[in-house]
Amino acid sequence: MDLFHFQDFSLYQNENVFKIGFDAVIFAALMRHRVSGDLLEIGLGSGVISMIIYHYAYSKLKSIEGCDVEEEAISLSRLNALRNKISIKLQKGDFLTLDFSKKYDFILTNPPYYLNSYIKSSKTKENFKHNSIDILQDWWIKASTLLKPQGKIAWICRLSDIKQWYHIINASHLFLVEQIEIFHLKPSGHRVLLIAQSAYTQTIFSKIDIYLDRKTYHQDYLKLVGDIYLSDSLGSAR
Repeated sequence: MDLFHFQDFSLYQNENVFKIGFDAVIFAALMRHRVSGDLLEIGLGSGVISMIIYHYAYSKLKSIEGCDVEEEAISLSRLNALRNKISIKLQKGDFLTLDFSKKYDFILTNPPYYLNSYIKSSKTKENFKHNSIDILQDWWIKASTLLKPQGKIAWICRLSDIKQWYHIINASHLFLVEQIEIFHLKPSGHRVLLIAQSAYTQTIFSKIDIYLDRKTYHQDYLKLVGDIYLSDSLGSAR
């Protein structure tokens, strides 16, 4: 176990739970200005997304809840919450079978779409690879029932998977509110942030470039995460 240091706080991470990486941080950086009210994070891992959001938007939040199928992830999130004095209700189990007592203003999730070198393989993680579209569609259908009337669900995914996600949004009877495309140097690194809700609205489209060139971060990206990362750890987002 080791500590990942941000500018104003630190979080524990270990090799058995997805380590803190680019997707989670840019997701949280984008959502911290959008969230309010009651927040639920599905598959929260170390808790990095919810805890970044808390540090920058705590005055707008009423409550934070999170769930994960892995006991080690719940333990790690609990440790990080205690370290940073954050009140968060945690549930261990499969999101599809868990009971939730209220509706939420925002539901966030950053599913492990693929296994990477940072984690050890397990049957549980294998079930949530990026090609498990049926599982993720069931998540979205249930999540849509947990939203308040104007509630929103948000997630980050690979840009190459966008057509599959449009299908899931439609099958879940949701409408796309916002789509933010995130461009990396390599096409395999391109991501997209999607926000959906149950009420129809016109979709807002925008984009962010991570790099200006191979050696320089784009100013839009620096403006987005510059107050989160330590200046000497920006390179970990590559």
